Amino acid sequence: MIKVTKINKHEQFWVNEKLLEFMEETPDTILSMASGRKIAVAETAAEVIALIAHAPDAPIVLHRVDEGQFSAGGQEAASMGGQG
Repeated sequence: MIKVTKINKHEQFWVNEKLLEFMEETPDTILSMASGRKIAVAETAAEVIALIAHAPDAPIVLHRVDEGQFSAGGQEAASMGGQG
């Protein structure tokens, strides 16, 4: 979970970053959750991304290296084709 600040900049709360579907800056940063709930936060989208990247259970970002092969942190990962 990540700690973010309400748009009023006085109260902080925790958000489960795994349920974050997308963000938009309008110019306020709006977090759109998988539930459909929208939350306005004081942090910029870049700041939220940095919080997610440094979360204890940060997601593993896979990069395509070759057809069917992926790399995670410089290591080859198993083929993702047809396997879940």
